[in-house]
Parts: sequence; structure tokens; C-alpha cells
Amino acid sequence: MDSPDTLPDGNVAGEVAPEGALDAGPVADHRGGLMSRSFWGLLVTQFLGAANDNLFRWLVVPIGKD
Repeated sequence: MDSPDTLPDGNVAGEVAPEGALDAGPVADHRGGLMSRSFWGLLVTQFLGAANDNLFRWLVVPIGKD
């Protein structure tokens, strides 16, 4: 079993990471959830992609048929 000064993520309590080190922990930070800026960016991107496909189908394809 882990010693009492070992944290659940395997780091030792009081240990300082070297400058520039990345946190490679298995748990992602889920702050914001569905209201986060990155999620809204994904929604806008998906909407614009679908709108682009539909505009091409509705406008360009009938012009090409003529």
C-alpha cells in the first residue's frame, strides 16, 4: 500500500515539479462542461460545416444541372 505522504496520483506530497513539466495525469480537467468556450466552439464548427454542405447542395447542384 502507498505510504501516507503519497498522493492518489502517485506524486509525493510536497514534491515540486520541475519548471516546464507537463501534468500527465490520467484525469482530465472538466471545468465548464457544456457551457465551456471550447464546447461552444465545437458546436459552432459543426453547425457551419452542416450549413456549408446544405448550401452547396441547394444552390450549386441545381445550377450545375442547367
